[in-house]
Amino acid sequence: MADRIDGGSKFNSDPGSELEVPTYILETRKAGMAIQSIIRDGNNILSSPTDIYEELHEGDRVTLLAPATDAQGNPFDKWKVNINSAPEITSGTAGQRSLDITI
Repeated sequence: MADRIDGGSKFNSDPGSELEVPTYILETRKAGMAIQSIIRDGNNILSSPTDIYEELHEGDRVTLLAPATDAQGNPFDKWKVNINSAPEITSGTAGQRSLDITI
């Protein structure tokens, strides 16, 4: 077999650089500009706080910080995940204004 090498078989994991990295969207609807930082490979890739980020990668570490009150003066209650999941958001942590999650 021509493709056999010592200790295993040869393979190409991304021939022609056609592999697409899955991306994720994070939106903080009622918390305003709550996305404070996004750490990817040890670097903060977010230039300023925002309420939506559309190109998160698996393993990105996101820091959320909700304001103490919303525009109507209502106090922060809790984080709620509408789609998918965030294991860091539990009944014990959902009420924390500042929270780090991993995508």
